[in-house]
Amino acid sequence: MTERSKSISLKQLRSAVHDAAAAAARKHPAVRLDLERAEIINLPYWICGIPVPWPIYENAGFTATFGESLAANPAVSPLREGIGDLQVAAYSVGSNTIIGVRGGPAALSE
Repeated sequence: MTERSKSISLKQLRSAVHDAAAAAARKHPAVRLDLERAEIINLPYWICGIPVPWPIYENAGFTATFGESLAANPAVSPLREGIGDLQVAAYSVGSNTIIGVRGGPAALSE
């Protein structure tokens, strides 16, 4: 029998992302992101986070603080299933970049 992956509610995830972004914004006030309009992106086994403008290297400190704060939030613990600790991650394709954490197979629910 296959084990079902855990799920995390979209409301919990949005709250965790908002809290992590607020922590990063306090520490790195020069970085301006419109987080109210940012979509949460969850690509299981790759990354769970938000899109940010390019070039990412200008936001490296913000990225680290955001990812660390998100990983530390107990609400995102289902993302740890099967992989252990969440790691800060950035995923880039072309000029599109997502920052967040590398998560496991947890499903998003309402």
